[in-house]
Amino acid sequence: DGARSAQTWLAGHAPLTRTDAGQVVLDARFRRAHADLAAAVDVGALTASHLRSMRVAARGLDDEFAACKDTLLDHALGQTATEFAETMKQWRELLHHREPDHGDRGFRIRRTLGGWGVPDGLLDPEICALFDRCMADLHPPDADPGPEGPRTANQRGADAFGDLCRRHLGGHTGAAPATTADVVVDLSVLARHRFADVLDPADRWPEPWNRSAIDGRPLSVADAERLLCDSPFGRIVLDE
Repeated sequence: DGARSAQTWLAGHAPLTRTDAGQVVLDARFRRAHADLAAAVDVGALTASHLRSMRVAARGLDDEFAACKDTLLDHALGQTATEFAETMKQWRELLHHREPDHGDRGFRIRRTLGGWGVPDGLLDPEICALFDRCMADLHPPDADPGPEGPRTANQRGADAFGDLCRRHLGGHTGAAPATTADVVVDLSVLARHRFADVLDPADRWPEPWNRSAIDGRPLSVADAERLLCDSPFGRIVLDE
């Protein structure tokens, strides 16, 4: 019918722009060149989006794609189209970039609006392993989630990072293990303990020994203060 190319013909016969029609044509050629991938699409194991992600990432890397195709296909079968697009992006970046070395290491907090920060950098495998062990030790999963529910792993990691900074600035040398404890104090008991000097004598009730606890064991507020006098606060939970 006079069309000069498959792209022009498709754009003239389907509700597609020339750009979109060109992408469809490239997808079709890629599918025809890879019978195994075409078969996976035919049976519904792969979507057209999976196929396009492969085609875009493999551009100019025919030999590398052929060597990795079976592995990439396995990934595609177990991932959504969005997940697989990221996988193919990383695959192409790995081929174009050298392996990082020790000189590439770095870490910083990139500031955003409102004073918040986003970690940015590259850590070597040894530091990553140390970081994982340290975060797990400082803030394991919450035994008592409190009224707000348990913290996520990312939230616990942020709290642990803050603990490390506070300990360093507070002069903690690491010679002795830091004291950690879950302290439960009745609010009225804490208020009377803290403001005893300004309360009337009639309001200074004896402190109920069984209304405060440390790690589940009854303990007075004064004793808890003596034991934890140099320990930083990690999290305050108010249970209404």
